[in-house]
Amino acid sequence: MSDSVSKTPVLPVLYNDPVVINSEEHRQAGFLPQEGFAFARNIIAIPIALSEFRAVARHYPIVFSDAQAPVPLAVTGIDEGTNLFVEEGDAWAEGVYVPAYIRRYPFLFSKAADSDTLMLAVERDRLCRWVDPPTSVALFEGDDKISLLVETALRFCEVFHRDHENNRAFSDALTEKGLLVQQQAQIEFNDGRQHRVNGFRIPDQTAYRQLDDATLLDWFRREWLDLVAYILASQINWQSLLERHAARAERPTNKKNSKLNEIAETAA
Repeated sequence: MSDSVSKTPVLPVLYNDPVVINSEEHRQAGFLPQEGFAFARNIIAIPIALSEFRAVARHYPIVFSDAQAPVPLAVTGIDEGTNLFVEEGDAWAEGVYVPAYIRRYPFLFSKAADSDTLMLAVERDRLCRWVDPPTSVALFEGDDKISLLVETALRFCEVFHRDHENNRAFSDALTEKGLLVQQQAQIEFNDGRQHRVNGFRIPDQTAYRQLDDATLLDWFRREWLDLVAYILASQINWQSLLERHAARAERPTNKKNSKLNEIAETAA
């Protein structure tokens, strides 16, 4: 019987029924590749790592989830259920950075209930019983050796997990210094209707400028001052989101509010 991650109380956003890959059950199984980003069409905020801030800040507003353990997010939409960066044909917007969280899908790391050991998992609906080229790709080769596909996914998830572990120290420091404050984006459409995006936090500029010298020196050495600058500079991208929304010539949903704090707290 497979070790399903779905037994976990909360699954990371986008994932529904991931299963741990093991040679006993998946020796003959195949992986079903999927072109495009249809799976991300409805996500309006994506967990990101500190190492991505510079690239993300060019295209998306960077915020933190309004949660006990804040998670940095790239905002991708202003209406619930509409990712403005997934375009016709399920392509990502041309020339726009695709966050690692999206590129990792449908793979992820899972921990067994009684262990801290990380195991590679994949969404169950992306597996088939038998390998049938070219529609499916092998997970294992002879003698239970993992295939190039699995090896590549494993390495990507290792880097991804390490990067997201680094998020905690930065988020904790911002919280400890009282910098993360609740905010909302008030958006007015061309026809005069208004829409509010809430459920997120960003650093308070006044509190940031009042940090003591010792903290500033410590954050400078950790390169955290650069991260705060990227967050603050990225807020101009709310206007870009509005322009993307207008370019689609779509009416907003009946909801007058969109919340970002419903993103799963864990991105690992």
